[in-house]
Amino acid sequence: MAAIIREELESERKWDELFASKESQDLLARLGDKALEEHRQGRTRPLEELLQEFGPKRSRPPKRAKRASQLRRAKRKKSA
Repeated sequence: MAAIIREELESERKWDELFASKESQDLLARLGDKALEEHRQGRTRPLEELLQEFGPKRSRPPKRAKRASQLRRAKRKKSA
């Protein structure tokens, strides 16, 4: 258990160092500026909308994919 805790602390230390570097700060600032510009241009969607479309509630494939899968199985059975 102690080894796991040490590994986790070392990992946290490494992440802290990476995010503290000047290069990381500059990159994060540029990414943030780009995201804000895309939002101003109307090229973003609300998170709730994306979660409804792609979120964990969608456990089954779309009907199209299901139908295609059924057709492939039927085709395999015929050729076997």
